[in-house]
Amino acid sequence: IAHFHDLASNFGYAEASASKSLSDLFIYWAKNLFNLTGVKPQRVRIDDGEYNSTRVTLYFEELGCEIVVNLAGIHENPTIERRHRTLLEIINACMHRGGAGPKLWEFCVPWSNHVINITISIKDLRKVGSPGKVKGTNVDKVRPLTPFEKVVNKGEPLDMKKLWDNVYPMFARCVAQPLGDVGHEARGFVGVYLGFIPSVHNVAQHGHYVLRISDKRIVKARSIKVHHGIYPLRPDPSKSLSTGAMAPSGGEGESKASSEEVAIASEEQAATVSDIGIVMGEKFPKGTLVM
Repeated sequence: IAHFHDLASNFGYAEASASKSLSDLFIYWAKNLFNLTGVKPQRVRIDDGEYNSTRVTLYFEELGCEIVVNLAGIHENPTIERRHRTLLEIINACMHRGGAGPKLWEFCVPWSNHVINITISIKDLRKVGSPGKVKGTNVDKVRPLTPFEKVVNKGEPLDMKKLWDNVYPMFARCVAQPLGDVGHEARGFVGVYLGFIPSVHNVAQHGHYVLRISDKRIVKARSIKVHHGIYPLRPDPSKSLSTGAMAPSGGEGESKASSEEVAIASEEQAATVSDIGIVMGEKFPKGTLVM
């Protein structure tokens, strides 16, 4: 996983890269961060290996910033490691909730990073304290800004609901808009939502990955509508194997009822039901599904 972040705002970028050479992706993200903030980086901490290359060194030396290379296998960069641990926890939660297989984890990486970017950090919340008035004044406390607001919105607050409106649940059932002119065909197709496309690769107006159920292909979609609470990849609960009215559970210390005892119990139950005026055939006709 390629993972970068700005230490001052905790605004970051994460992507499941197919290549171990991440220097070009790191430079792209650094340029994008400079275009958003207009501030040159003062110090860059990178891991020795896939991030450390001649091109990265030359680029940041031209900007006049200090480069600190961390030793491999030693925890010298705790801030990105803490953020990376949170990223992995969100990925595991998405896969567990949606019933996804082990090969679909990479689609959760950009989605999980975006959730971190639009979430207020615990550090900022502790500084402000509980909601209310500023101590000794009649002024309301100001809500801390999210990393997205600090960087993308130039430090201006946004409506939190708008930030979360476009965050759809991973691996949920959705109806996606197909690409191009569909003519007289269906205006949408049913699929499984696989998250949005990372900004580095999103050069067209197609913002989401969708697993199309009809042909089991992953396609790009421009707009989607998610059915919340429906996860097609989750396994259905298995049916019970017991069919008798008093089928034994087989646990220790339990007596196993014979077939004659079960038959007698069924007759007594039927008699009891008949006594209260309910006829089983009229109440539950054949073919009725009963939980």
